[in-house]
Amino acid sequence: MFLPVITRRAALIGALMATCLSFTLPAQAQDRGGIAKIAAAADGASIGYPPTMRRTTDFLPALTALETLLRYNDKGLPEAFLLESWVEDTDNLKITLKLRPGIKFHDGTDLNAAAVKWNFEQFMASDRPDLKAVETVESTDDLTVVLNLKTNDNTIIGSLAGTPGLMISPTAFTANGEDPAWAESHPVGTGPFKLVSWEKDVKQTYARNDDYWQDGKPYLDGIEWVFIADPVTQFSALRAGEVHSLTELSPADAIPFMDDDAWAINRARVGVGGFGIVFDSTEEDSPFYDVRVRQATIHAVDTGRIVERLTRGLFEPTNQLVDAVHWGYNPDVKGFPYDPEKARALLAEAGYPDGFETTLTTWNSPPMTVDAFTAVQAYLKEVGINAKLELVDRGALVKIVVKGEWEGLMWASPGAPNPDAARAFVADLSNSSPLWKLVKHPDDYEAALAAATAATTFEEKQKQVWAAEKIFFEDNALMLPLWSRSDLSVKTSRLQDDGLFALNRTQWNPADTWLKAE
Repeated sequence: MFLPVITRRAALIGALMATCLSFTLPAQAQDRGGIAKIAAAADGASIGYPPTMRRTTDFLPALTALETLLRYNDKGLPEAFLLESWVEDTDNLKITLKLRPGIKFHDGTDLNAAAVKWNFEQFMASDRPDLKAVETVESTDDLTVVLNLKTNDNTIIGSLAGTPGLMISPTAFTANGEDPAWAESHPVGTGPFKLVSWEKDVKQTYARNDDYWQDGKPYLDGIEWVFIADPVTQFSALRAGEVHSLTELSPADAIPFMDDDAWAINRARVGVGGFGIVFDSTEEDSPFYDVRVRQATIHAVDTGRIVERLTRGLFEPTNQLVDAVHWGYNPDVKGFPYDPEKARALLAEAGYPDGFETTLTTWNSPPMTVDAFTAVQAYLKEVGINAKLELVDRGALVKIVVKGEWEGLMWASPGAPNPDAARAFVADLSNSSPLWKLVKHPDDYEAALAAATAATTFEEKQKQVWAAEKIFFEDNALMLPLWSRSDLSVKTSRLQDDGLFALNRTQWNPADTWLKAE
């Protein structure tokens, strides 16, 4: 990705300026020592091998030990981190990455160009789409890596703040049999903490990396990720001081902490993330093959009322993938406002004057999701669409989403967590995505995404993202959006500068985190 106007010189200057901003110390003096304990509902499956990291539960704890080449700033634009700078040469289809010198992996080996090249090639050999536009990778000197592209793709830079940009030690991987399964549970990165032990579904324990490349950091002696599935037990642990932070709160759970100075709420707003319902729009024998039925379904649901009732203003309703604060939001998309009479008329026009029966499938947790889909079910019934609510566990839901096997209406949470709207669309809602395969992807929509990812100016990229939003959400009514994601965490006020869910759900600051002395 590029800054608002991209030139080779501007990209370099912007990256160097961002480098300076990256390491500005917090204004308040930091106390040192202590172990920060962070609670999450679910453990990850892979915390040390980026190609197999699929979920936030993998990526977020992994950032305790692993680091990315870039990070996002508070405007949702990429800035250098393990990199010193980068240059996008769109004329010659090259991206040149310059590494910060002197950084070492936990095993004492250097983060150099050869290591970065190896990491990229591991990722490119997987089924992940993020680096598909990269044809070859060169290490031209010890600190310089060149990505040779098949075609311009401005989402690559942004992706280096995510999973494709995580760096692990090639030496450690090779010394342990070149086994991805070993690497998945043994993160050997450049991060401020090293994994000490992992008791699956109970706790991940990390200790301070005394040889960390940022002088004077980290401030903590260690970090523990504690996994507590039961929400009641989570809050009991927080209030008892057994953990310092809870991640992935629902709005209802966050409300009691808002007016008490002993607690702080982080609210992520920069990441792209929609939440709603998609249709089996590619199936000719489905009622939802007809755009009028899809329009009617969206008209039938009062999304504003559902969102206000369930989130109490902490989330915002939207008629597209993002909300109005994001650069990808198209103000010309009007959507299909709540209008049950219009819904009934469209159903009759499409040949369903008496409605029809269908299935509405969703995850059986958290309660807010079930409540939202129950409300949708009630609204649909009012216009004659009788939807059987099918609640499935998380594992089953993932399989359904990946295999693309559902009937009727299906839970969807595309795009999160990704500040780059073009990359979010491509990753989750495109022909190249492995997800939600029963959703139609019109040719003009795919063309807009291709143009957005190949654009050489920010203005052109935004124009094409806006076009994709309109084609997908308005012209073809391919999703019933409920709200844009605004992830929440709550923490004791002792926990400082952690950044958990302050920007988006997959970026935080373990090196900067500290605990106020009691």
